[in-house]
Amino acid sequence: GISDEEHDEAEREVQREAYKDAIRLAWSSGVVTGEESPALENMRKLFGITTDEQLAMEQEILDEYLGKGNG
Repeated sequence: GISDEEHDEAEREVQREAYKDAIRLAWSSGVVTGEESPALENMRKLFGITTDEQLAMEQEILDEYLGKGNG
């Protein structure tokens, strides 16, 4: 089995990826709607993602969109 720490870390990674997917989906239309913004904020709080982490994830996704994530 895995330790509680390993489980918590795996769960956190799944949550971070789900949040990043939600950001990608919200951004896919080119604008975050009035419905999407509070939903993203609620998800961020539910998953315990800090605003600093959120900004880093948004930058990572922006880099992907701009083609910088390909090495």
